[in-house]
Amino acid sequence: MTAQGAPFTNLKRAHTPAETSLPRVEVLLDNLRSTLNVGSIFRSADGAGVRKIYCAGTTPTPEHPKIAKTGLGAEDFTPWEYVRNGLDWARQKKAEGFLLLALEAAPQAQSLFSFPPLSGQGRYLFVVGNEVSGIDPEIIALADATLFIPMRGEKSSLNVAVAFGIAAYTLLDTSDKS
Repeated sequence: MTAQGAPFTNLKRAHTPAETSLPRVEVLLDNLRSTLNVGSIFRSADGAGVRKIYCAGTTPTPEHPKIAKTGLGAEDFTPWEYVRNGLDWARQKKAEGFLLLALEAAPQAQSLFSFPPLSGQGRYLFVVGNEVSGIDPEIIALADATLFIPMRGEKSSLNVAVAFGIAAYTLLDTSDKS
């Protein structure tokens, strides 16, 4: 059997400049383990318009060659910084006026889908945590809101990169729903 039709191309769309009316969203990756998850988060963050990512503690940085496998170049476009201690960084961002939003299935968490879309004038720090142990409990205590994604199956959570993508696009939704 031979292939027929036009050859496949990976069409690249023109880059859309960041809108100044969008909320300022930064992301703290608290002790993630997987380079593949970090790369995937960079790719979703770039698409959603995240301004900066902080890789904290044991989180691998884009200097690791395996991040490019799932980041597919997004790690080259999204500004990032390594910070040693995620809790100290969360405290600093909160002192700067950022609202902290933790994505974690914790007892006090509210559904992501009941949380209002983010204000264009606000500054927000999304926090996602370790694939097994989650976000540092002291960061959760510091958070202005802890959000979870409702699960209907037997598992109690999603992959951290998948959950981040859902949360980023849900909270940054600026589409007209009227």
